[in-house]
This record gives sequence, structure tokens and C-alpha cells, in this order.
Amino acid sequence: MSAPPTPEDVGAMYDALTDLLSQALGDNIHAGYWQDAQDTSNVAQAADRLTGLVGQRLRAGAGQHVLDVGCGSGRPAVRIAAASGSRVTGITVSGHQLSLARARPETSAADGMLEFRQADAMQLPFPDASFDAAYAIESLLHMSDQRTALAHLARVLRPGGRLVVADLCLSAVPHGADADAVAAASQVFQVSSIASPDEYRTLLEEAGFKVEECSDIAPHVRRTYAVVARTMRQAGESIGGELAVQLDGAAASVERFGTLDCIGYALVTAVRP
Repeated sequence: MSAPPTPEDVGAMYDALTDLLSQALGDNIHAGYWQDAQDTSNVAQAADRLTGLVGQRLRAGAGQHVLDVGCGSGRPAVRIAAASGSRVTGITVSGHQLSLARARPETSAADGMLEFRQADAMQLPFPDASFDAAYAIESLLHMSDQRTALAHLARVLRPGGRLVVADLCLSAVPHGADADAVAAASQVFQVSSIASPDEYRTLLEEAGFKVEECSDIAPHVRRTYAVVARTMRQAGESIGGELAVQLDGAAASVERFGTLDCIGYALVTAVRP
């Protein structure tokens, strides 16, 4: 069994893949949410809808401070700050993502309402009770010590602060070829572990949170994997050579991963008492 990825490993992966993922996902780096099979939303609209679902559950308002754990290139933070009137601080382990987030015109125009820093969620560099709310969209799965990360989040949230997690989950334990497919995709994207909904609930409760909601929304996000796989193949075809072969292999892993019944997508809301 290989060692779990370090923050440096995850940062290097996102340094390499952020531009491609952003191209695939409409300036986002997380899954989209489609209402049903008839929903004709494009991937950017669907990904923004997922951001909106997270933002609604935060219940943040003007004058409050929100932490974005794994901010990507900054689009979710921009949207949540604009919708809520709150101040958002985003952190990432990727230097390239940090540069992209800071270079957004919305960041410079936000008059201090948006800030982005390079930081590790397992060692949050913020004082106790610094934030009114926090969210983590597809970032916990990269962390080798999710317990420590959640303990830090509980520490930096004020009493009554809300935490929203949107992330992959396991709806069943994979076996055989399915387990191999999960391992292959995890290697591509530097995934440390994928928890089940019950494990998310337990981890949050152990960190001192009270869980209000824990839903598996996998049917609404499943289209995302095919979109990412298609963009990887198109990028490989335009580049050619050995990189094209690598991207085609990665695309096959993502595509197969997206068909697995054992792969869910957790939307979790918790409160720090």
C-alpha cells in the first residue's frame, strides 16, 4: 500500500491539473449539480449550482467571516462572498491556484472582502474562533489526517459556526475491479481516502460538531466524471506524444470511476455548539 499523499503532493497535482480541470468544469474545480436527467444546464452552471447549495447551508451574512478550505482558483469564494455579503478567506496548498485566485479581477475589486492564502488545513494558521462559518468542497479527501483537519476547523470556528462539506463518499465498500478503479483514480488525483457518509458523521462528531444533514447526492453530480474525461482526451489529442497517452489513461480512470455504484457524493452540514 502506497503512502498517503502529502500536502506537497496534492499541491503539485493541482499545479499541474488546475488549468485543465478549470477548462473542463467551467472555471470551477469541483463537481456540477444537475437537477435530473432532463436538466440541460452546462457544466459551469451545474458547478455554480453546487456552490450555491453550499453557500445556502452556510447561512453566512454581511459582516461575517467565512473560511474556504481548498479554494481552488477562487470562483466559489467569489460567488459566496457576493451572494452573502460576507468576507471570505480561501486557502489552498497549490501555488498556481493561489496565483489564479489572487489574480481574479473580483479579488482586487472586493475591497478586502476576499483573501487567499497558501495554507494546509491540517495546520490551520488562524487563531481560535476566527470564523463564523467554513466550507470544504472536495478537499478533505486529499488529507491524510482528516481528524486533525476537522479538529482545526472546530477550533477556528466560533460557537454556533456552521461547516459545510461537499465531497466524494463511499456508499458501499468496493471490491475486485471496482476497488482497482477507485485506486487508479485516487492515484491520478492524489486522494488519501474516501469516507462513507457514516464515517463523515463520526469524524465530525468526534471533532465536536453536531451534524444537521448528511445526504448522498451522487445522482445529481455523476455527469461530471464524463465531462472531465472528455476534456482530458481532447487535451491529449491536441498535445500528442507521451503526454497524450498519459491523459488518455487518466481519462479512462475517471470515466470508469464515474460509473461505480459504490461512489457517492456527500453534502454534509454541521454546527459547532
